[in-house]
Amino acid sequence: MNIPLKSFIFLLSVVIGVSSFLRPVFAETVYIGPDTEDGVVGAIERSKPGDTIVLKEGEYEGNITIKHPITLVASEGAGKVSIKAKDAKLPTISITSTNSVVIKNLSVYGSERSGIHVLNSERIILNDIYAEGSYYGVYFEGVSESKVMNSIFTDNETGLNIYKSDSNIIGENIISSNNDKGLVIYDSNDNLIFSNTVRSNYWNGITLWAAKRNIIRDNVVVNNTYAIVMNEQGGDNVFENNRTMRRLYFLLPIALIYLGVLFYFIEKKIFYRYYRLWRGRNFSPMETK
Repeated sequence: MNIPLKSFIFLLSVVIGVSSFLRPVFAETVYIGPDTEDGVVGAIERSKPGDTIVLKEGEYEGNITIKHPITLVASEGAGKVSIKAKDAKLPTISITSTNSVVIKNLSVYGSERSGIHVLNSERIILNDIYAEGSYYGVYFEGVSESKVMNSIFTDNETGLNIYKSDSNIIGENIISSNNDKGLVIYDSNDNLIFSNTVRSNYWNGITLWAAKRNIIRDNVVVNNTYAIVMNEQGGDNVFENNRTMRRLYFLLPIALIYLGVLFYFIEKKIFYRYYRLWRGRNFSPMETK
């Protein structure tokens, strides 16, 4: 079949144009140190979708905002790289209206709001995060199809708060010693909560509030004031193979009072018996007249 020259040139132009439009922008890996000029905040602002930003060992300060798909990772693990909120009134890290963001191996702290705040985003992965000393360790709001895995949340007001966020996975985390609640699932549905250790939080270990069709499976929820709490507005949640135990310290005063009363009556009975024996041996009938 013979194709006219003009048609061939037109088709070739279309192919070249489309291929140029679809040509991938090659992602870059950028290494940042604590002393790098304009720091991690500037590196993220200059980054392109798909870039990876690697933080070298040390402590960083700033309020980071992520609005496009990137990977932010520590070269040495969460114990070696930490980010402190420069302005405590803002989250340490904000992920806003984007997708496919990955954050790994970081410690975040020092925010009066959230260590990591994820808003209106999807397919976010938080892995090996150490979140401490903020109001919320991590706060999800309007988030879907995302994961929080292998992370530690401690010494926050609430360790992890999931609000109006559906179809997420929260697994294999340690949520402990937070000043209010451990994990809160509020008006959020179809989430999988599995294999987490939720212990020694001041009030509830896991709270479900107006939450539906969530699966709570294989979690250890111990030494909280209340283990798992839910309200009547939720429904169809599934609980499988969770190990729970409330904190027992509130029973201690009751136990001490009971033991005190018990010992009192025992001692009274023993004293009265010996008193009667002593009285019988030392008083004659004449003396008792």
